[in-house]
Amino acid sequence: MIRLENIYIKSDENTVLIGNINIFIPSGSLVSITGSLGSGKSKLFNILGLQEKASSGNLFILGKNIAKLNRNELSSVHSEISLVCEDLDLVKNLGIEENIILPLIVTNKGKDEISAAVHELVPWLNLNKLLKKRVVNLSRYEKKMVLFARAIIVRPRILLLDNIFEGLDGEYKKKISYLLLALKKIGTTIISFRNENYDDVLDYNKNYKIENSMLVKYEI
Repeated sequence: MIRLENIYIKSDENTVLIGNINIFIPSGSLVSITGSLGSGKSKLFNILGLQEKASSGNLFILGKNIAKLNRNELSSVHSEISLVCEDLDLVKNLGIEENIILPLIVTNKGKDEISAAVHELVPWLNLNKLLKKRVVNLSRYEKKMVLFARAIIVRPRILLLDNIFEGLDGEYKKKISYLLLALKKIGTTIISFRNENYDDVLDYNKNYKIENSMLVKYEI
C-alpha cells in the first residue's frame, strides 16, 4: 500500500507545484496519474520512487513512514520498488541480458532462478534480437523495452511507469498490458504516469489528474 498524508511538492524556486495530497492506494491497484509539463508530475514520480523527498508531509510505503526509517530499512523498501522512466539509464559496460538480470544479481538470486526468469520474459517481449546489441546502439524504443524488462523481472511490489506506452506499437502495448495485469493479480501496485490527452489500453482502478496545483480524482 501507499499513503500520502498532507504531502506538498514545491519547485526549486519554492513554488507549490502540488499541495495537500491525501490519497491511499491499496496493494494490487492499477492507478493513472496525468499532468501537463511543469505540473509536478515528474517530482511526484521521483518522490514515490524514493528518488526525492517531498517538501512536507508524510509518505507511507508498504505500511512504513519513510521519514522514520533508518538507512537499512529505507534500502529494504527501495528494493521493493521498480521504476521505468526516460531519465533512468542502462549500464553501458554490461550486455543487454546482464542489464535485464541486474536486479536479480543484486538480490543474490540463484543461477537457475535467473535463467528461468530470462527464458520466460525475454521471448515474450521479443527481446532476443536485442541481446547481441550494445547499450549505446539501442534506440529510445528498444531502451524502454529493456528498462521495462529489468523493472518487472523481480516482480516488484510497487511499479512506477512514466509514459510507458508512448511510442510503442499495438503489439507491444498488448504484451506490456498483459504483464502488468499479471503483476496486478499477484499484488503489485502499479502507478502509470501519463501525459494529458494520451490514451492507452489499460482500465485503471483510479485516475488522478494534477490541475490547479492539486491532485484530484476523476472518472473516465
